[in-house]
Amino acid sequence: MDLVKFICTDENLKGCTSDEVAEFDAYENYDMLNEFFGKHDKSLMCSKEEYFDGFDYNTWDDYVIIENGEIIARAGIWKVNEREWEVAGVSTLPEYRRKGYGEKLV
Repeated sequence: MDLVKFICTDENLKGCTSDEVAEFDAYENYDMLNEFFGKHDKSLMCSKEEYFDGFDYNTWDDYVIIENGEIIARAGIWKVNEREWEVAGVSTLPEYRRKGYGEKLV
């Protein structure tokens, strides 16, 4: 199987096209994000200070799908350099998997 490397650039990253997906301010809404982490694995939970320690928040954007006031799926994009972005951290709660949420985020 050939692996294809896809690099997001200004030309091909057009932003979100799904009404279900919303840009998310992880810094301002960290408690909500941390709760989402805890539903995957309690060991992923940490304080806001720990999570953002050494983190350049200007190079990262989060996108989420929220249902009943809770994050059920999340993805981030990380700015590699001035022209390239990387999709990272795509995650869906187990009970919501296989419903296309990850695809919508990406």
